Amino acid sequence: MIPPASVVGIGLAFGRFDILFHSLGLLLVNVWGLNVGSIIVLSLWGIEPSPLELEKKIRKITESTINNAVKADEIRSGIVLHSYEKADVYVRLYAFGIQDHEERLLAGISEEIKRKTGVSNNVRVTVYPVRMFTS
Repeated sequence: MIPPASVVGIGLAFGRFDILFHSLGLLLVNVWGLNVGSIIVLSLWGIEPSPLELEKKIRKITESTINNAVKADEIRSGIVLHSYEKADVYVRLYAFGIQDHEERLLAGISEEIKRKTGVSNNVRVTVYPVRMFTS
């Protein structure tokens, strides 16, 4: 990849558009070949890009469920995907006054993830109470 890209720069620097266009064509063929080839090889091995998409979806569901239930100052979540069917979700929640509702919030997050993605999960929420004082 670097030699064709370097030759593109050299052709541009010297004003040799014939070198520029030929090396640019080679660069584009290399990039296209690597992308298509890697997709084919990875799919033959059974590797798919969807774990990242699933993780993003679980994170979005978690945050929207929390925001619908309580007013949080900050939400930090970590997701561990064991497979397409099982995940662990760790949430650090900075909020005030939800200690009594923590179990209900846990169940709600878990149910929403299961309903919207079909992934069985283990949700753990750690609440850090935040209090605001005004003078």
